[in-house]
Formats: sequence, structure tokens, C-alpha cells
Amino acid sequence: MVSSKVTSNNTVTMASRIPSPADETPKLTEYNLSARQAGIGKLPKFSGTPEDWPLFYRLFRYSTKACGFTDCENMLRLHEHLTGEAKQSVRDLLIFPATLEEAIKALKQRFGRPELLVGSLLERLRQLPAPKEDQPRTVMNFGFAVSDTCRAIKSLGRREYLDDYQLKQDLVRKLPPTNQLQWFRFVGARTLFHATLDHLSEFLRLIALDISELEPYRPKPGKRNGGGKKKSNRNGNGD
Repeated sequence: MVSSKVTSNNTVTMASRIPSPADETPKLTEYNLSARQAGIGKLPKFSGTPEDWPLFYRLFRYSTKACGFTDCENMLRLHEHLTGEAKQSVRDLLIFPATLEEAIKALKQRFGRPELLVGSLLERLRQLPAPKEDQPRTVMNFGFAVSDTCRAIKSLGRREYLDDYQLKQDLVRKLPPTNQLQWFRFVGARTLFHATLDHLSEFLRLIALDISELEPYRPKPGKRNGGGKKKSNRNGNGD
């Protein structure tokens, strides 16, 4: 008798966690309907790459509010847009809509912590190919890459990572000799006793901007009469 009561209570508890279709029917406003029709609910795929988390998370939250998505709808969206390691890590939390927020928290803890993102960005800097002095465009791309990464790290409120002395030195050594000399003069002119990655990124951005000013405009080859070929007249010549 006691056993049947326990079983009955467990059944009721489980049933109460599973929303009925009526509970999951969204009450949509005109704005929600317009947002859905405009495709705002579409998310990018997320496989677990830390750099992709901020955009994925913000779009998830924004589209949920704009479109008025229910937990059930969001669960289906995560099933569709999570891939690889990210989907595997929260697979058991995407069985019932009631654990949707737990799934989001787990994803954030696993892939969205700022230190993970910063570590990934710094590793990307380490993997940058060395620019070549006889190819100014490579110096420009290198400079903008370092500058953009340092800006991203500062936007995360993790300036302390820009004190990485070894990484700064490794990046300086990748520069062509002329640019290395310019860097040493840059540091000396500003009497920087402790030059950081932030200072290096400022220097490289100035170099990159100068090179971009010198870059000639190169129009893309246009298609003219089928790829630039002259049309032949009936006599078989190009006149």
C-alpha cells in the first residue's frame, strides 16, 4: 500500500514537471509575430568555440524576448543550433523544457567564461604568421589582428592579460627588422619602462593604418562580354 502511494506521488511529481500543450502555447503580441516573420529567431550554430559564445548567447536572449519564445520552443532551437561538444555537454538537460535554464548555465560555465575566451584569443595571437618586410599587406594584417584582439580583451575587462611579457616579446620578434627598430624607438620616445601588449597593439595599429593609406585601389576584374572577351561579329573578327 505504501509502495503504491510512493509510486503514485512520483508519477504526479514527474507529470507536474512536464508542461501541457496549453501551458506552452505562447501569447504573442504583434511585435512578437513581426519578429518571427522577420526571421529574428534564427541562431548561428554553436559547437563550443569560446569566441562564438558571446554572440550566440546575446542572440539567444534577444530573440527569445523579441519573438516571445517559450521554454519548449527554445529547447527545440537549442537542439537545432547546438552541435558537437556543446550539444553533447547539455544533452541530458535538453530532454524537458523545465531544465532549459540549467542547460544555458552549463553552456556558459563550460564555454562562456571570460578567461576561456581570453585564452583562446591569446592563442590565436601566438599562431599568427610572421609578416614579411617585402609584403606590406602582411604587416598591415598582422597589426590589425593584434590591435583587434587586444581591444576585445579590454572589452572583456581582462586588461591584466595584456601584461603577458613573453607573448609581447614573441610578437615583436616576428616583426621585420625595420618594424622592430620602429618599435624600440616608439618605446623610447614614450619612456615606457614596462611596455605591454596594449602598447604594442597601439604601435602596430598606427603602422597598419599608415600602410592602409598607401594601399593602391585595385578594382576587381569585371566581366565584359563573357569574361573580357570581345564579341566576334559575323565575319569572325573583333571589329
